[in-house]
Amino acid sequence: MVTEATLPPIMISRSVLNIFIIYLYAQIALLYLKVALLRDRDEQSHQALAGEMLYRSVIGPEFPNHPELQAFKKGFNLACRNGFNFSQVISV
Repeated sequence: MVTEATLPPIMISRSVLNIFIIYLYAQIALLYLKVALLRDRDEQSHQALAGEMLYRSVIGPEFPNHPELQAFKKGFNLACRNGFNFSQVISV
């Protein structure tokens, strides 16, 4: 059975802790900046943001030219025996 008495103490140097805290504050500031940029928007930017949110929730933060996404697209466009491919569904 593991208890607090049997666990070794975690030793973190003060300099490593300071670097982590600075990094954490920078990430929080960056997040606040992103939220501030998106807060005031018109209808057109709202619609563009909706598309961006959908893309990031389905695909993730990767750009469309990422090698994994390109490989997926090639596989998605492979033709079936009758010549049908799934990109035809998207164009309908």
